[in-house]
Amino acid sequence: MRRILIVSYHYPPLGGVGIVQVLGTTRYLPEFGWEPTVLCAKPDINSDVDLANKTSAVSRVFARRFPFASTFMKALAKLRLDARRGLVLPDNFIDWFIPAYRAGRRALRRNHYDLIYATVPPYTSGLVAASLSRQSGVPFVLNIRDPWLDRTQPGQEHLTRLHRKLDSALERYAVDTARKLTFIYQIGLDQYRLRYPDRAHQMNIVRPAFDFERANGKPAARLPGKVTLAYAGHVYPPYDAMRTLAKLLAGCLRRGLDFTLGLWGCDQIPMAHRIVSEEGITDHVFWGETVSLREIFSIEREVTANVVLLDFKTVPTKLYEVLAAGRKILYVGPPVEDQETLLERYSNQYLCLGCNGTAPSQEEIDQLIRFLTAPDDPVKINSKKKLVEKELSAQAQTARLAAILDEVVEVGTPCLH
Repeated sequence: MRRILIVSYHYPPLGGVGIVQVLGTTRYLPEFGWEPTVLCAKPDINSDVDLANKTSAVSRVFARRFPFASTFMKALAKLRLDARRGLVLPDNFIDWFIPAYRAGRRALRRNHYDLIYATVPPYTSGLVAASLSRQSGVPFVLNIRDPWLDRTQPGQEHLTRLHRKLDSALERYAVDTARKLTFIYQIGLDQYRLRYPDRAHQMNIVRPAFDFERANGKPAARLPGKVTLAYAGHVYPPYDAMRTLAKLLAGCLRRGLDFTLGLWGCDQIPMAHRIVSEEGITDHVFWGETVSLREIFSIEREVTANVVLLDFKTVPTKLYEVLAAGRKILYVGPPVEDQETLLERYSNQYLCLGCNGTAPSQEEIDQLIRFLTAPDDPVKINSKKKLVEKELSAQAQTARLAAILDEVVEVGTPCLH
């Protein structure tokens, strides 16, 4: 069996969305001839920890951040001097580079590895893996979940041209070192094909997919009411999608539709509370406490519709989770062709509504009411669930990744450094 060193800052016992893809990857790689070891961050007092996934983790090499580094980065963020806005590049985890690089070198000296793989962001993980590859000669594959330079989220632009030039040099260092590049959605792939046209033939999409092992979580309490909606995740400035959702549901309420909207991950965001209050739907919103990924999925399988909110163009990892849940999907955000293609193929029933800062029309409100109250088609639901499990499961996508890794090792795909 071949051995692979995976560099991923986020990995259990750390929690959050950053672990979703890599946790599924490490679970299934052994089925395809790869034995993974993960070089990851050791949790500190500021870390988001999810112990429910600890037992699913494979062999790990921990690297601890410098003392008080996360506190220092938070202070810089408050002063708007952190990543991109100051000279902290490529991100607020750059202090992890030295301890992670040292830990990685020790791991490479102690054991033979056939390949190094990194998943970013944090982009510091990519620098660590690229540096280890150049030092050791072990080939390297880079997985880019969100674009390094041209990030789709507003407010993430570089402060000056100097910032962008420096960050571009860091990205090129990692890209030139990598033998193959993988992406989770078409927008990212298209950006890199334009920027690195000579590497286009070495770029592939490997979806983050859904690990159906999470379907074994303990059932969570159901939301009250006949029509229920669930959203699990953060909301981001300028909050247009969140406000549009609240306005739509306020319009439904005025038309007599009784509903409950469950929100998980938003409780500590003041603007989310403000929007709910301003739109007059406070009594119809349940603010959920932090629960495990398994518990969230158990909730998403029981509601009338799951909600996807976006204020910028991307394809969120959350989409694959709600597709696997098999319920209706309400998307509020800008049009994204790749996402609509996925919804068309894998969702049994979905509705996409835009958010442009204006109040939703009466037609859109009526459309939402019809969508939420339309009866389910059990045959179609079952058919789509089987399709998701066949093509978008973590196992299926890991098989796709393993084939790419095999090609790098067997063919010896050259890098550019």
